[in-house]
Amino acid sequence: MQDFRELEYKLLNQHHQEYCAFTRLLLTITVACITIMAATSTTKNWYFTISFSLLFSSLLFGILVQHRIMMTPIYHLEDAQNKMNAALKNSSSGAIEIRRKPTKLEQWFYRSQMVCFVMAFFMLALYFVDKAI
Repeated sequence: MQDFRELEYKLLNQHHQEYCAFTRLLLTITVACITIMAATSTTKNWYFTISFSLLFSSLLFGILVQHRIMMTPIYHLEDAQNKMNAALKNSSSGAIEIRRKPTKLEQWFYRSQMVCFVMAFFMLALYFVDKAI
């Protein structure tokens, strides 16, 4: 009998570990940028305000992506159970195929996290250039 980790590994696609690590990296960098901005915020201008709000948006979307990543194995195991029950009910002896693709919601959260982070990084650069001048 397979344990959960072996079954989960079979359900994951080959880039899943890199995807998880990259979204965690974005979350870490976002928190670091928020900390740097909070430490250097003596004067607040519109670069600061926009960058700060974009970083918080990126952080929110990153947390939502991580939630979806953590819940995906549960969803896939439920799907596998439903397909197995249907195959047993129909007396089918064929292989059960489970395709693992990110959901549209997960894709939207990921893209939103990326866009917010890139825009915030650009605004943060403008903020520090403006502050230096």
